[in-house]
Amino acid sequence: MSKNKTSKTHEIQKAIKTFAKGYAALESLQHEDDALIPKCDQKTGAIGEFYAMIYAKHLYEGKVDTFEFGNPSQHAWDIKICKNKKKIRTIQVKTVSGFSKTSTISPIHFGWDELWLMRLDRSFFPEGLWVIEDKSWIKQGDSITGKKMPKMGVSNSGSDVFKNKVEHTAELLNVLLNKK
Repeated sequence: MSKNKTSKTHEIQKAIKTFAKGYAALESLQHEDDALIPKCDQKTGAIGEFYAMIYAKHLYEGKVDTFEFGNPSQHAWDIKICKNKKKIRTIQVKTVSGFSKTSTISPIHFGWDELWLMRLDRSFFPEGLWVIEDKSWIKQGDSITGKKMPKMGVSNSGSDVFKNKVEHTAELLNVLLNKK
């Protein structure tokens, strides 16, 4: 093997070790009692749900009793909001990062009250959040695939089914940057 390829091989192995440490740290935090980040293998999605939970708690502060992450087999929602032990709202969160070349989101399943679309930058910090309550384009039993995440500052970006999206980016960033 050439010296250049050996050097690149070591560089890749070093990056993998760094990635593994971050992955392991998230995995450990996900399995704590009363974890603040959901248990799932898709770390980009888990990070998006973590930020979404912070924002949901801000939106519903003092109005509800509990917030719950869905488990990995729960496809219709990622966050459930309850008052007096009764569900009042479910949120399905779809996340892509700045590393996504296509901005294609994972399948959207029927059964949510709100669909939150979150775009993360390459540091896995939110750079866009859109909320959709219009469910006219998805029917019971549907699983919609191949949809594209909107991009901040690019009008009419994202799939057409998201045309009724409402941007919440500034409020989300305000909440995240002012949390202690």
